[in-house]
Amino acid sequence: GTTAATSVAWTFDGATENAAFSNPTPGTFTDNEISYTITVDMSKINDGSAPIKVKAVLSFDGKTTSPETETSVYKRSFTTPLPATDKVTEASKEFSCVASGENNDDFTIIWFVGETEIKDADDSATIAEKKVDDSTSARTSSLTIKNDSPVYNGVIKCVAKFTKPEAYEISSEMNLNTIGASMDEDSFSTGDGTATISCVVWGDDAPHSVVFENSEGSAITNQAGRVCIILYIPDEGTNTE
Repeated sequence: GTTAATSVAWTFDGATENAAFSNPTPGTFTDNEISYTITVDMSKINDGSAPIKVKAVLSFDGKTTSPETETSVYKRSFTTPLPATDKVTEASKEFSCVASGENNDDFTIIWFVGETEIKDADDSATIAEKKVDDSTSARTSSLTIKNDSPVYNGVIKCVAKFTKPEAYEISSEMNLNTIGASMDEDSFSTGDGTATISCVVWGDDAPHSVVFENSEGSAITNQAGRVCIILYIPDEGTNTE
């Protein structure tokens, strides 16, 4: 316009105050234009909240002479984040997270272990993602892992990647402690009649001991000239016989 507005009245879902919005500030009137800004503290908006309709009504000398202008403020967040820590001792376990944003067509959810993306095609992982029923803003994704190797012992990340209106991502992380053991299904003797059977054990800490058992559940112990059991701790570079 030819003159700057003398005041701006802000409303938030119809209310005149909202703890997340503060410091309304007019800019400088230049070339018949001026910007009015307000600060938004997203930490004061609850995760999963409905969009907040923010309206600005301009007044000139106490009279409203321009149309109202309105926008919607969305908080991109995890309404169901991952737990901070978790432990897996069973053969498999499922984890899930739910993210929300402006439109659930505009983002997807991807899983990582460390910086490596977990693919649904991986033999040790299954991923299922879908829109949340009766919601236009939320998506849910589940990750089921097989505890048959130490690959998932570390930081697991659930990442929501937005493509509109601009590229943006949010993430939820957990420190996962997988505890398990694995052996080859079959072992074969060599030409001299000896055979090596290896058992890999994993977890946050090295085991104090590993016990081999026979088919009757009895412990197999070292026997001179017949059986030699060695516990190797890679991080420490030690062997214990």
